[in-house]
Amino acid sequence: MNTSQELDASALALDDYSAMFDGDSVTIELVTPEGGSGLFRGGKGGVKGKGDPKSQVIVSTIKVGVCKDDLIAKSICGDVDDRIPSTDDRQGRISSGCTGWLISEDVFIQAGHCGTPSSSTRLHFTYLRTSAPVQDQYSVDVSTYRGLNAGVGSDWGVGRLLPNTSTDKLPGLAQSEKCGGSGCGWYTLGDVPSATGGNNIRITGYGTAAVNSQSQKTHVGALANIADYSLQYVPDTTVRVCFNVAGLISYSSMLGSTLIHGLCTCLIKNHHHFCREAIQARL
Repeated sequence: MNTSQELDASALALDDYSAMFDGDSVTIELVTPEGGSGLFRGGKGGVKGKGDPKSQVIVSTIKVGVCKDDLIAKSICGDVDDRIPSTDDRQGRISSGCTGWLISEDVFIQAGHCGTPSSSTRLHFTYLRTSAPVQDQYSVDVSTYRGLNAGVGSDWGVGRLLPNTSTDKLPGLAQSEKCGGSGCGWYTLGDVPSATGGNNIRITGYGTAAVNSQSQKTHVGALANIADYSLQYVPDTTVRVCFNVAGLISYSSMLGSTLIHGLCTCLIKNHHHFCREAIQARL
């Protein structure tokens, strides 16, 4: 898929990196003011235009590579992966491989073990395993991010996303246009149920799989146990070796603002919910 992105000095001032592109090569074109000349430098070499340069681009960092999927199921209950393809506009795949969920026009949450976002981090709003189009990629305002990675019940992250560099739209507004309603492009956080009875849960995320690995998938199953800062559940989930993948869980009667923790057993899996005082204060 051919895609492109136009960046000027003001866009680069907000974030030092371009969007992410799939493929084996990327072409950079420098457009200079009429009558001027330009300078392009990449790495140790360089190609210079004639005369005094009035515009330039310096490629100082390139992030590239593929992380091999771990296709051995870590938390599939039984012999069959029962997850099915999903098209939920309220969440996306972070460039680290984890899942991120919108909870307002520009606030996202993730698992803390996914790591602290950098200026090169992108949240891709796509259902597929490929990178999202440029207009559906969003960078993180890293100054706003706060998180904790201390195991089950203490594993959370929250921050704000910047407007898209091509459309100048906030992600929640853009995603709401896709689902056709005001505010439908993000989750509304609800209370954790007081009992498991009658409360199946849906887990939606970008876990690994033998087919369409890291595309958006979902599964509904039983809520097995509710503790002070964690839940146990039955639906199928997976992680990957180099990227821990999280998924959002919604209860049958309300939204459960929860994240999967990758350490789990086949029959009942642990994850944490957002009733900890620290993340509530941050939200």
